[in-house]
Order: sequence, then C-alpha cells, then structure tokens
Amino acid sequence: MKRNRIAAIGPNCLGVLDTTTNIDTLFLPPDRLLRPKRGGISFISQSGALSSAVLDLAAQEGYGFAKFVSYGNAMNIDESDLLDHLASDPETKVICLYIEGVHDGKKFLAAATRAAAKKPVIVLKGGITEAGSKATLSHTGSLAGAAEVYLGAFRQAGLIIAYDLEEVFDYLKIFEKTAMKPRGNRVQIITNGGGYGIITADEISQARHLRMATLSPATAAFLKKLFPPIAVISNPLDVLGDATEDRYQLAIEACLKDKGNDILLVVMLPQTPLLNLDKLAMQTIEFAQRSKKPIVAIVTGSEFATRFARRLEDRGIPCYEFPARAVRALNVLAARRTR
Repeated sequence: MKRNRIAAIGPNCLGVLDTTTNIDTLFLPPDRLLRPKRGGISFISQSGALSSAVLDLAAQEGYGFAKFVSYGNAMNIDESDLLDHLASDPETKVICLYIEGVHDGKKFLAAATRAAAKKPVIVLKGGITEAGSKATLSHTGSLAGAAEVYLGAFRQAGLIIAYDLEEVFDYLKIFEKTAMKPRGNRVQIITNGGGYGIITADEISQARHLRMATLSPATAAFLKKLFPPIAVISNPLDVLGDATEDRYQLAIEACLKDKGNDILLVVMLPQTPLLNLDKLAMQTIEFAQRSKKPIVAIVTGSEFATRFARRLEDRGIPCYEFPARAVRALNVLAARRTR
C-alpha cells in the first residue's frame, strides 16, 4: 500500500512565522521574542537559537518580515524546498538563509540559482573554520564540508554572501527598504561633516562595484551661486556644519537632477543646531518617494539621532550609523543591478 508523504518541518527547530496569515508556531513567548512587523524579508535558518536572536533584534530595529522558518534537522523539508517556495512567494522581497550544511548539493544549487534569479538571496554559512565545522556536527548533525566548496557554489548560484551577522542586517536593510535598482554604480555624497565625507569617499573608492560620481559643471555652477563661498561643491558635496534643512534641500534636489550620478549617499549628522530635523526628514522622504535614484542616509549619534533615523527608515530610506556599513550595503545593491 502506497502511503502519502507527510510534509514536516524539523525536528530540532524553533517553528514558523507568517505575518500575512498570522500563523505563529514559535514556542518562545512574545515577551521574550518580539514578533516583527509585516514586511518583505523571509528568513530561513537551520539554527533555532541564532534565528530567534536575529528575529528579536530585527523586530526591535523595525525590520519587516514576510516569513520566518527554523527548519532544524530537516527530516523531509530542507533548505532547497524552502528556497523554491519563497522564490515564488509574492510577499517575499528578499530571502536570508543561515545554513551549516546542505542535504542535497545538486538540489540546493538548482534551487538557489532559481531563487537568486528572481530576488536577492543573502546567505550566511556556519562552519567555515575547522572549529566551526566540528561544532556543526554536534549541533544539527550537518557535515559542514570545505568552506571553499560552499562559497564557490554560492557565487555560482548568484547568492549574496554575508560573512557575519552584522553584514546580514546591513544587506537585509538595503534590499527591504530600497524600492528600486540603481541604473549604474556612480555615488554622489552629500554631507554636513567634512571628515565624514572623506571617510565615505575612501570607502566607496575601495568598493568593488561602486565608484565616485562626478558633479556636472552645470550643477556645480548652480550650487556655487547659492552656497557660501567656503562650501565644497564637488564629491563629496559639503553643505557645511552650519547647514539648514533648506541647504540640504537644494543639494539633494540638484544632485537628483544631475545625470552624472546613480545613487545619493546623504550624511546627516543631527548634532548641528541649525538643522530642523522634522523639516529635513519630511523633505528627504518626499524626494525619495519621487526619485528614480536610491537615496541612502548615514545618521550617527545617540537617541536623538536614532529617532531621526527611524523616522526616515519607516518611510523607506535605509539609514546606517557608519560609512563603512552604508557603502558595504550599497556595494551589494549595485552588484545586483544587472539582474
């Protein structure tokens, strides 16, 4: 007698969460594990503890999730099955995958290739060192295998490789918040801090898939008429420490119209007293909603800065605390622009 195969996730897993249907089988209580708001991220994890910590922090930071699946030892549903499902899921904008080992290499490579052709797939591999590899065997019973083989397969499939959890968060943010692909890889920096502009330019110059934009002569001449003589009208475009929100508005609007750039990276250090942050947020959000170019912000500071950044992010503008993290995220965004 032929018996039907029963699909099951696990064992040794945390459970699943679907923010569209409100299915929640996570066995950790909401007062210990925050549930994220509805959004475009779907996260597949072989580790329950790692994924619960990531999910909790992501919810706290305002990331939006579509699906979350902790699949553990994968009795009969594995990472490849889940990738195929999420690749066709209309609620999923970006997929994140934490794995220690795969159950069927050929099946995984095919599924990963199909998924990456449709949407960004970020992968974090556990067990890339000898010590980590030994730990995976006792954790989920996975044979981690040679890291070079896995990383090579990820690249072949078109996956975005994250080397630590910080990169996972940075990449998820850029793909969830950014509504469009850049047409090219030329980045224009706007800053109210000269030092921050210099550091950001250094990071862009070292990024594989980015390059510094060149401000057009017409845009430069226009801004020189309106800005103080000591303002640096170039790239970085330094609006100076005494900048008001109106000066930012002029700079952002002029750079959006300039055909010499594809991405705006705007440094907004809110400590300067002349900035009206309510107006600056409102203006920047309006520009981002009308723009055909991605706008990414760098906002650094304490609670005051964090509240300002959260306001921008709630309306679709990715914000990063430090230039290196913003540029790292833009680098992977630019790398996928031709897909």
